[in-house]
Amino acid sequence: MTIRLLLSVACLAVAAPAMAQVDIAAVDACIAESETPGACITDALATCDATDPETPAVATLCFTKEAATFNAGIAERIARLTEGASEEIATIARIETKYDVLSALLQCDRLEELSRAVGRDTGEVIQRQGARCKANAAGLTYVRLVQRAAQVE
Repeated sequence: MTIRLLLSVACLAVAAPAMAQVDIAAVDACIAESETPGACITDALATCDATDPETPAVATLCFTKEAATFNAGIAERIARLTEGASEEIATIARIETKYDVLSALLQCDRLEELSRAVGRDTGEVIQRQGARCKANAAGLTYVRLVQRAAQVE
């Protein structure tokens, strides 16, 4: 193992429990109050963004956890819509959300492929960038879903 990898593993062990997790209620409040709700996602991912660049594995784990939190928020919002809205509205929301996520993830794949083809970054850095892109994709999809749901709730 290289020293850098050992340091990353050690940092993961130390930092993983201390990493902040996205507070969905705070994101909801931010979306409701903000003129630029996309900034709410940037703010929510700030802890991961602030991770030391020398430990991309730590940031990757952080972004992966945040993406999972946003994805859980998406699932919860869809479930709420399914219970409270008409079948037509719920179906439209599911389809719109599905394609919002897929199109964003397709862009993440494109960026990763370009990074690998150009070869300027290490595999760890590319993984970090991919995890950040996926967390951002989930977050922005969550924002769009919250905004759409607000129109029918």
